[in-house]
Amino acid sequence: FDHLLRVQAVAMSSQFAIKIQGKEVPLSFRHAEDEQHFDKFKEMKAFVDWCNGLDKEFLVKNITVQSIDMFGKRMGFVKFKAEVTDPHGNSLPNVVFMRGGAVGMMILIVCEEDRKQYTVLTVQPRFPAGKFNFPELPAGMLDDSGDFAGVAAKELKEETGIIVKTKDLVDLTEMAFGSSYQGVYPSAGGCDEFLRLFLYRMRMPKEEINRLQGKCTGVLSEGEQIKLKIISINELWRAAPDVKALSALCIYENLVARRELPADGLPPAEKKQ
Repeated sequence: FDHLLRVQAVAMSSQFAIKIQGKEVPLSFRHAEDEQHFDKFKEMKAFVDWCNGLDKEFLVKNITVQSIDMFGKRMGFVKFKAEVTDPHGNSLPNVVFMRGGAVGMMILIVCEEDRKQYTVLTVQPRFPAGKFNFPELPAGMLDDSGDFAGVAAKELKEETGIIVKTKDLVDLTEMAFGSSYQGVYPSAGGCDEFLRLFLYRMRMPKEEINRLQGKCTGVLSEGEQIKLKIISINELWRAAPDVKALSALCIYENLVARRELPADGLPPAEKKQ
């Protein structure tokens, strides 16, 4: 695996170790039945990327895997605890809920008749948040390919029915942070998840915009029950308590203010001559 650049692992009887930044770090499982997943865990892209991106100031002495949730045969969510210090020996917060990155997409629809700007929210049950009708931007977890734009295009089609070409997606997080960060981190104190945020701009007749309102979408086999909600882009900041929506809007508005993106919301190919 090319992505196992600096992460190597070995298993000796029931003892495990994993190499992080060239140093062998003892690894154990709280539950013996989880030891069978050791090979998949060490090859889990989220874990590999986390290890490869770990700043040298973190000194990891050991890792204990506390729980594993499998998605079929694939690693899903992992919770682990580490003994970790800074270079001066001071202990640091050490619990990680690992789920990997995700993509979020802000759709900017410009009405052909009046040039008003709208965006699309998905409304669906979010059990962890305790909300049955939670409004948020279309989103999805990254797969092992690491193809941010490809996953974004796939999720847009599944959750909204809108088919896009990856070349038409604007990577807002890359425009904001360059290569400094992989995305926006919604809960860096306990989770590795980062959000890669994209913008998709399009023109649409008012009649088609109205047809999107309340449209039911999603992949039922994956437990998705999604209804679309179309709102004015000016109402997004108070219509969705969603970190993806608020972060995308913040970046977008700042890029517009800096004239790095057009204020009319139209992609170059859609502008009238």
